[in-house]
Amino acid sequence: MDDSLEHVVAKAKRGDHDALDAVVRGIQEDVHGLALRFLWHPQDAEDALLLEEVKIGCTLAMLHCLDRDHRLAYIVGEIMELEHRQAAEVLETSPAAFRKRLQRARAEITGFMQAHCGLANPSNACRCAKRVGSAIARGRVDPSQLSFASSQEQARRFPGVLAEIRALEATRRAAALYRSHPQAQPVGDFAAWLRERLAPGAR
Repeated sequence: MDDSLEHVVAKAKRGDHDALDAVVRGIQEDVHGLALRFLWHPQDAEDALLLEEVKIGCTLAMLHCLDRDHRLAYIVGEIMELEHRQAAEVLETSPAAFRKRLQRARAEITGFMQAHCGLANPSNACRCAKRVGSAIARGRVDPSQLSFASSQEQARRFPGVLAEIRALEATRRAAALYRSHPQAQPVGDFAAWLRERLAPGAR
């Protein structure tokens, strides 16, 4: 966070609504990306390939094998790659507690994906292409309204990206796979939505 943004944040904390609006607009894409990974509740996306939709949806769902604290630690520490002291400050915990939480989260996610996901471990039977039909049949994927896939270009590039991911040591593959996801774009006026939630008397 640069000095100018720190100054605007300080003004926003003192109740300056224009400053709050500027802060939100400056960080809304990052916040939306964090919320998407943490909550798995996207609202819209551009039309794209079904395979990409299943891949992203399934890997995001895997984060839910972690409880809230460990999921947040994994997202900010392993996916967003925040430095440990900074991540601990964001999560309002000590650096030592954060490191321990991240270590446990990393072990759980890595173990789960190495045992089940064909993207992380090519010897696993699970393949995104095999899941498309059942995902549509179960209503998890609507071909007319995709939730995660952002572009056909992203999907076309992924095989090459996957080859690079698999060249990494096993413990680094899961985080690299999450970082390969396209940056999700917030829908509508996120700043207006947040102002409404922060207004006096809002629930």
